[in-house]
Amino acid sequence: MSGSDNMITYSTAAYFGNAGITTRGPNEIVAYCQVHNGGLIGLDTAGIYTGSPTDHGAQYHHNWVRDMREKCIRGDDLSANMTVHHNVMANCGEPNGDVRRDGIGLVVKGLGHVIYANTMINCQRVSRCMPACGSPYKPWDCHGNTCPLLIIKQNVDTLYFNNAQHNQTGQMCGCGATGDATYAGGIASGIFNGTEADMKLANPREMDYTPTQTSPLVDRGVIKPPYTNVYVGKAPDIGAYEYGGEVWKPGCAIHKDC
Repeated sequence: MSGSDNMITYSTAAYFGNAGITTRGPNEIVAYCQVHNGGLIGLDTAGIYTGSPTDHGAQYHHNWVRDMREKCIRGDDLSANMTVHHNVMANCGEPNGDVRRDGIGLVVKGLGHVIYANTMINCQRVSRCMPACGSPYKPWDCHGNTCPLLIIKQNVDTLYFNNAQHNQTGQMCGCGATGDATYAGGIASGIFNGTEADMKLANPREMDYTPTQTSPLVDRGVIKPPYTNVYVGKAPDIGAYEYGGEVWKPGCAIHKDC
């Protein structure tokens, strides 16, 4: 999808060689889509993908991105002002696969992002890749004889809250051997670190990612207006679903004409 201010909703992209849905313009929206079994030929790809200062303001919400050979959702070099919320990223990467096929749930580079209420399970390498280092020079970021101002420090103002992730930190992406390579950028709060079993989801094997009543995700999120204005209970839940709230489902299969 290219242009600006466009939207893809209630669509399914499956069994593809490279990226599933790519947005190439400002303020593009991908919502209530299901993307699965992708990246079957290409390398260094993702289920839903953007990247570049001209692609600012992408909004990815209420999507399932699952069973990818490597990355699930990606905001690549010089991304800006992305909003990523209420997505499930499951089974990102191949167990014991090619080391180039990074099993990462979410990659967010650049500045100014708001990332909240996502569930990431079974990511083979790491759930979140949010580099804190400066953005490295890459020839393809330059257009003609002009090169955009490279970011000295990425994700200094990125908000990251109420996300459930099953493995975190260790090796971060895109930083090489700099001192910022060992930790994630962003301002984090209300994060749950644990396995799929620890999260006590209803039935993720059958794609029911809602928390059960005894889940440690329930009422454990932080309140951060205006993003968390609607919730059930004493506080927002952590992750993509609210216990007792809407059980939304993405993809074209929920429509009779698909």
